[in-house]
Amino acid sequence: MNTENKVVYQKDNREKPESITRNVTVNRDIEQVYFICGRGGYSCRDENRFPMALLNMILGSSFSSRLFQKVREREGLCYSIGSSSASYSDVGEFTISFSTSVKNLPFILDAINNELKLIKSENISKEELENAKGRFRGSYVLAQEINEWKMVKMAMQEMMFGRLIPYNETLHKIKSITLEDLNRVAVDVLTGEKFSFASIGPEGKEKYLKGFKFSF
Repeated sequence: MNTENKVVYQKDNREKPESITRNVTVNRDIEQVYFICGRGGYSCRDENRFPMALLNMILGSSFSSRLFQKVREREGLCYSIGSSSASYSDVGEFTISFSTSVKNLPFILDAINNELKLIKSENISKEELENAKGRFRGSYVLAQEINEWKMVKMAMQEMMFGRLIPYNETLHKIKSITLEDLNRVAVDVLTGEKFSFASIGPEGKEKYLKGFKFSF
């Protein structure tokens, strides 16, 4: 067997990078305030990434999520709001982002703060968990029809784990997640003092953001 051009992938043994909390506000002559906040999450090698994916769905990754329904649909404070969870080789990230007017900015920050407090107080219902599992299964199965997604997934799995992970293995892990798993991950990740934020928009927002910190 000719191994001259064979690529050998090594496990990433480097030390996990430490995140730094920092807040940045930039004035720009535009109509809306664009805001993003977040912190480090779970890597591709951390099993906590599975309950984190479901927690993200419940909190802000779809039109039926808590943040979208409360902040946009019920209170009409912004046009778009959502959350995102991503996993990389040795670290991950969790973020919440939105765009709004300067006058609505403090109300959205307060709504996010209150909703994350609720999540941390074991406020997630069994129904929400099962709905999130269903959405995950649906999107995961549909993604199998996209060749580009399949190729990227296969390449990442080979490099990260040295093997291709069967779809059913991932779906089984999602199915086995409990409310206790979600609550544990929520307490671990949703820590207000570890959240950084960045904002760009018109003048006037500084009075709401100067010295601002989440308290969940």
